Amino acid sequence: VCWDEKTQLLTPATASLLAPGVSWVYTWGAMPRNSATTAMWPDASLAFVPMCWNGGFDEAALRAYLTAHPGVEYLLGFNEPNIAWTAGGSSMTPQQAADAWPRLEKIADDYGLKLVAPALNFSGDNVGGTVYSTPYDWLEAFLALYPTARMDYLCLHCYMDYATAVKWFATEY
Repeated sequence: VCWDEKTQLLTPATASLLAPGVSWVYTWGAMPRNSATTAMWPDASLAFVPMCWNGGFDEAALRAYLTAHPGVEYLLGFNEPNIAWTAGGSSMTPQQAADAWPRLEKIADDYGLKLVAPALNFSGDNVGGTVYSTPYDWLEAFLALYPTARMDYLCLHCYMDYATAVKWFATEY
């Protein structure tokens, strides 16, 4: 289970309350969003996981954060690339993602990180002239363009609010 710090900043008090059930946090970016949160790592019981939200991520800032925080273990790939900007996704075509993915692989290799696949969800959005209604459509197109893409873990975003639906979605992968 994770905590998305984009909408709610994580304070030390909140971290101690979440720690029994939440194991990691992310911000949709290379580092925590505030200095209080940054100061909690690496001593917090929650791990911070950086994300390359889209192909335009700040590689220098990410590398600086990773150098300063050698305990980081994972790097999250692109956020909902099959969903349009206007709906909160990173709106990347499979080709754009395939072109940018080697940068993530290099960073993961340089810092000994496990690389997490782009986080996908269902959508009806037009991304680069194509509608990828299912996450599988986008992922299959990405892998057709870059069949050797390194992904140590798959990631999905699930907004379903029924346990059976969430389980179904997870087992589809």
